[in-house]
Amino acid sequence: MFQRRLKIIIFFWAAAAGVLVVRLGRLQIIEGGDYVRQTQQTIERAEWIDTRRGRILDCRDRALALDEGSYELCLHYKLTRLYDDRFWRFQQYKAEDNPAKDSGERQELAEARERAEELLADLVRICAIEPEELYGPIREINDTIYVWRSSRARRRYYDKTGLPYRGATARGIEEDLTEKIPAESERLVDWIFHSSSDVAEMNMLHRVLTISEDEALIVEEKIIGASPRGDGQERAVSIRTGKLRRYPYEDAACHLIGQLIRAPADPNRPEASGAAVEEPDEQQSRAYQLGDRRGEWGVERMFEERLRGRRGWIKYNKNYEPMRQIDIQLGQDVRLTIDIELHQKILNFFEGDNGQRAEYQGAAVVIDVPTGEIRALVSAPTFDLNSYYRRDQYERINPPDKNYPDPLRRKVNRALSENYMPGSTIKPTLLLKALEAGVVEAQSRISCTPGSAAVTPRSICHLYGHGMVDARQAIKVSCNTYFMEAAQRIGAQAVTSWLAEMGFGRHLLAWPEGVSDQRAYYSFQEAAGYLQRRIPYEQDLSFISVGLRPLEGSVLQLANSMATLAREGIFKQPFLILEPKVRQEQYRVADSLGNIRTVQAGMQAVIYEAGGTAYNAFTTWPWGRDQISLYGKTGSTGDCSVFSGFARGGEGSSLALAVVVEDEGGGGTVAAPLGRRIWQACAELGYLGVGVRSR
Repeated sequence: MFQRRLKIIIFFWAAAAGVLVVRLGRLQIIEGGDYVRQTQQTIERAEWIDTRRGRILDCRDRALALDEGSYELCLHYKLTRLYDDRFWRFQQYKAEDNPAKDSGERQELAEARERAEELLADLVRICAIEPEELYGPIREINDTIYVWRSSRARRRYYDKTGLPYRGATARGIEEDLTEKIPAESERLVDWIFHSSSDVAEMNMLHRVLTISEDEALIVEEKIIGASPRGDGQERAVSIRTGKLRRYPYEDAACHLIGQLIRAPADPNRPEASGAAVEEPDEQQSRAYQLGDRRGEWGVERMFEERLRGRRGWIKYNKNYEPMRQIDIQLGQDVRLTIDIELHQKILNFFEGDNGQRAEYQGAAVVIDVPTGEIRALVSAPTFDLNSYYRRDQYERINPPDKNYPDPLRRKVNRALSENYMPGSTIKPTLLLKALEAGVVEAQSRISCTPGSAAVTPRSICHLYGHGMVDARQAIKVSCNTYFMEAAQRIGAQAVTSWLAEMGFGRHLLAWPEGVSDQRAYYSFQEAAGYLQRRIPYEQDLSFISVGLRPLEGSVLQLANSMATLAREGIFKQPFLILEPKVRQEQYRVADSLGNIRTVQAGMQAVIYEAGGTAYNAFTTWPWGRDQISLYGKTGSTGDCSVFSGFARGGEGSSLALAVVVEDEGGGGTVAAPLGRRIWQACAELGYLGVGVRSR
C-alpha cells in the first residue's frame, strides 16, 4: 500500500516537473525572443525624429506654403479607446469568460470613462471648438489602431493555420477575419485584442488638434497630468510642439497649391515602429504614421514624395544617451512659375475691384509667351487654405448632403478643370488655318447680308449684316458669316485636326519627368475640353466656326492658342513648375509669316480702331503702341463673356491672356475691361518691359 502511494506521489511530482520543463522550454525557445526584446525595451528607448515638409514657392521665391511651429493637443490611446465600442465589447466578452477576475477592471474602466467625459468637456470649452472636432480624431485614432491590430491578428491566424498569406485593404482585413473567425467574441478576445496583436501606437500620445499658444498654456496649467485611470502615472493629455502648414497668401492660388489631408492607415505597413529597438529600414522611415498628413490636391499632392522628406530615428541607452541615429531628410522645395502678387491682383479684379464693382465667377490665365511659363492661373471664387478644415467653411465648400452641392462651386478650378465655349475668341485661330490652307486670302472678301448667319439669330450678321468683309475686318467686327463660310471651305476634318494642333481637345500642361498622367489628373483635374473629331452635321461645323458647342475648351487652352499666335506659329506646352524641371513639347503649326501678320492686324484693330469689339474697353489704356502693343479678341456665348489676346512690350517681352467671366454681359463690356486691368497690372509689375508705372 505504501509503495503504491509513493508511486502515485512520484507520478504527480514527475507530471508537475514535466509541465514546468515544457513551460520553461516554451519560455526559452518559443517566447524567449519576445521577452528579450521586452527586457531591452525597459533599458533602451528609440523614437522617431520628425522632418520638415518642403516649401512651395512662386517664381520670385515667395513662400506660398511652409511649415511653422505650432502647439499640438495630444491624447493617449488609453483614453481614446474608452470611446471605442469594439473595446467595450471585448471587455464584456472577457468578463463573461471570467466574471470574478474582470469585474474590477471593468469598473475601473467605467470610472475612467466618466473622468474622460469631464476632461474632454474641459478641452472643448478651453479650445472653443465643437465637440466633433475632438471626437472625430478620437474615432480615427481608434479605427487606425484597430486596423493595425486586426492586420497582426490576421497574420498570426494565417501563420497558425498554414494558409498562404496575402495583404489586404483595411476593409478586406475585417471581412476576411470575420469570415475565418465568425464568432465575434473569439475574434476580439483571442485575436484582435490579444496581447500578441499589440502595436507600439497603443502606448503613444496622438495628435488630435492644433491649438494656440494661449490655449496650450491653459491646458498645461489646468489639465496636463490627468490620467484615464486617475492614478497620475500616465498622461492622458499632453501638449507638444509640432508643425503647422501655413499658407501666407490665404486664398490666392488655393486651387493650385492644394491642402493636406490625414494619411490613411496602412494595414500592411512594416511591423516595426518608432518605439521598437530594432533600427528601421528605408521603407519604415518613409511609411506614414498615425496623424501624418499628405497632399490632397494641387502641388501638395502631385509632389508629395518630394515635399514630405523622410523621418529620422534615434536610439538611447538606459541613461538616455544616444546610441545610434538615422538623420532626417528635409523635404525639398517646389518652385512655381506663377507670380503670387499678380495672381492676387487679378483675383481682386474678380472680387469687385472692377469698373462694374461686381463680384464675378470665372477664370483668367496669363502666359509668358517666350517661355510658356504660366504667370497667373486664377479661378474665382476661392477659399482660405488656412481655415479650410474649419467646420463651417469645410461644409460650405464640401456640403455633406450631395443633393445640395456648393452653388458657387468654390472647389472647382475654373481656369484648368472647367470647359467653356470659347465663342468668337476662336476666330483668329480659325482664320490662320483658312489663310494657310489657301481657301481665303487677306484681301478677298465674303458677303455678310441680313439672315446669312441663321445659327446665331441674335448676331449682328443675322440681323443687319456687315456687307463685304475681308480677313482683317472679319476679326475686327467679329463677322460670323465670314468664319462659317471659311470653315466650310476648309472642311470639317481639317478644322478639327487644326484645332487639335493648336492644343484643343487634349491635356496641355507639361510636367517634370516621372509624373504620371494619373497623378497629374488627380492632382489638378486638367480638362481636355471637347473637340468632336468627326462632325456628322453641317450645322455643327457652323457652330464650331464661331466657338460654340460642340466645341469646348479650358481657359488655359484658349490662352495658349493666343501664345502660339504671338510666337508667330510656334506651339509650346505651357507649364506651372520651375523646379523640378519640366520637359516641354514644341513644334511649328504655321509657316507663312504674312498670314500670321494678317491675323495679328485684325486683332490689333479689335482694340485700337473704332468699331473694334474691344475698342471702348481700352480707351483709358495708359501706354502708347510704341511702348506696349496689344492684340485681342472678344467673345460672347450667351452665358459667358470672353476676352483673349496677347501684349508685346519692350526687350522682347510678351504675355498671352484669356479671361472668361460667367456673365452674359458680353465680351466687349465685361471680359475685355478685366483683360485691360490684368495687362495693366502685368505692366506695372515689370512684365512688359516698361517697368513700374509712375503714379
